[in-house]
Amino acid sequence: QIIEKLAEASEGLSVTDLANQFEIDKASISRLMQTLDHYGFAEKDKISRKYFSGPQILSHSRALLQRASVRDIAKPFLKQLVEATGECAHLAILSHGQVFYIDQEETQNALRVTTNIGSLAPLYSTALGKVLLAFSKIPIPEDLNPFTMRTITDVSMLKRHIEIVRRQGFAMDDEEWNLDVRCIAVPIFDYRDKCV
Repeated sequence: QIIEKLAEASEGLSVTDLANQFEIDKASISRLMQTLDHYGFAEKDKISRKYFSGPQILSHSRALLQRASVRDIAKPFLKQLVEATGECAHLAILSHGQVFYIDQEETQNALRVTTNIGSLAPLYSTALGKVLLAFSKIPIPEDLNPFTMRTITDVSMLKRHIEIVRRQGFAMDDEEWNLDVRCIAVPIFDYRDKCV
């Protein structure tokens, strides 16, 4: 039941929220959450101290991700992108403050960038992540570790950059995640006009 509640709560849930919902004392809920966190079924945000669904949920549901509707809908467009550009195309969703790759279409070119389906990447240094930051209601990360000398590590600069992404409707990663790799990403919106 806790895992289901976490899955429904996009803004996360505190120990108090969970204790109130389940009418259980905070100490018991806190111990349960520590156990779920330990095994990866819940994840505690260090800043807000709220819990979210953990990565273990995703690793157990890869078979379901293979059938995800956004993946099915996007597949022909990924193929068109590869044919038009000669480059690889990737599809990702937001998962626990990271980019979670759910599909890719590879080019036949010898030089290519591939990403394993099910792998995670940071929001602030990838084009896909910047799109999710710009068009989803999620906070800008505060801890910006550099991956290359081009990674944006200043929060103010990242906020300005995300505003530009929002205005122009697409994002770029200019060797910020991997040297010699540049990416472009655009958001996909669902029927509610929500970035997915």
